[in-house]
Amino acid sequence: MTLLAGILAAGLAGAPGLPEIIAEIDRLVLSGRQMPAAFMLDVRRLPDAGDRMQALVYLRRAGLLTGSAQPLDGIVFQRAPVAAPNAAEPSNGE
Repeated sequence: MTLLAGILAAGLAGAPGLPEIIAEIDRLVLSGRQMPAAFMLDVRRLPDAGDRMQALVYLRRAGLLTGSAQPLDGIVFQRAPVAAPNAAEPSNGE
């Protein structure tokens, strides 16, 4: 039960900022490990588009972001979610 509480608390602590992401990239490179698949989720959670771009550039220059090109629209230039129409409100055509 204590372990579950610790895991939940760590998840609620918030997404890491750019300095934490840069430090994690450095740790990955120095240890010779590959980037975990979920790491890009942390990059997407950065609040500033400039920070997201800087993290992508740092990943690429560190040699961790290889392979096919990453779509900038989905990572750096995130669009605001489109709100679904409210079913309770009548449309103009009725």
